[in-house]
Amino acid sequence: MRGLLIAPAPALFDPDRPWELHPQVAVRPEPFGALLYHFGTRKLSFLKDRTLLEVVRSLGAQPSVRAAVEAAGVAPEATATYIRAVSTLAASQMVVERDDVETAAGQRCRKVREGLRPAVLNPAPSRRSRAESSVRVPALRGMSRTER
Repeated sequence: MRGLLIAPAPALFDPDRPWELHPQVAVRPEPFGALLYHFGTRKLSFLKDRTLLEVVRSLGAQPSVRAAVEAAGVAPEATATYIRAVSTLAASQMVVERDDVETAAGQRCRKVREGLRPAVLNPAPSRRSRAESSVRVPALRGMSRTER
């Protein structure tokens, strides 16, 4: 019941649109394929094929799911199977539709979705003093640990 109240409505799966691995999903390669763990939903998924792992990893760099499947070297007769597998991952929110926009210069870039912060590579270390950081959350002052 709780998951129904907080989970966003799943997007309709279109293999001709750009998709990517959800930012809260960790990939752990295994000899049989891979494990995917979603830190937001706490779901665990198994990829039973290394080729499917290659498809999932390349989603962010390809313009569509079909292109990612083709780039992984999947035979045309097996394409539907891999698209169905990615569709299942989309239904469980392991992969999400990517919002691409074209800039005035003709470059493609990702539009930041609401609620997701862009990843920061090599963030600068925080230079706040202890006094500044204690001022950030004034509502917690004077409360016991059990009240927090």
